[in-house]
Amino acid sequence: MNLLQGKWPRLATLLAVLVAAALVFLAWERYTRTPWTRDARVRADVVTLSADVSGLITRLPLSDNQPVEKGELLLSIDPARYELAVLRAERAVNVARAALGESRAAIEASQAQVRQRRSEAQRRSALQKRSMLSVEENEKAQTDVSLAQAELLRNQASLGLA
Repeated sequence: MNLLQGKWPRLATLLAVLVAAALVFLAWERYTRTPWTRDARVRADVVTLSADVSGLITRLPLSDNQPVEKGELLLSIDPARYELAVLRAERAVNVARAALGESRAAIEASQAQVRQRRSEAQRRSALQKRSMLSVEENEKAQTDVSLAQAELLRNQASLGLA
């Protein structure tokens, strides 16, 4: 017990020094790694950057760790890849527009056919009531109306997919 009493002040001092060193290290780490300022200026010595598009670098006018100014050209990327992607996207848009136009035209044609079939069914129904047309012919006209309506619904559904 006597040995421990003589070493206690040294251990306490060593522990206090270690805790103080750890606090200094944590404070230094926080203030050097995290940008902060009192006068609203943030400065970075080295920054990471990335491009919006991928491609081969064709021109790199800067050297490593060279200071740059805002708006200065950092590198040039070969535009062939993204120009090709733009052309493909434009073609896809044109194909989609054409499909949309076809779907709309098919819907208009189906609507006209439904109107025509209804008109024909009404005429046949009137003729059948006056016994001038068979029941079978009248039923066929009603079936034609149903088929035209089904075609219209199919075209409207395909427009929803276009």
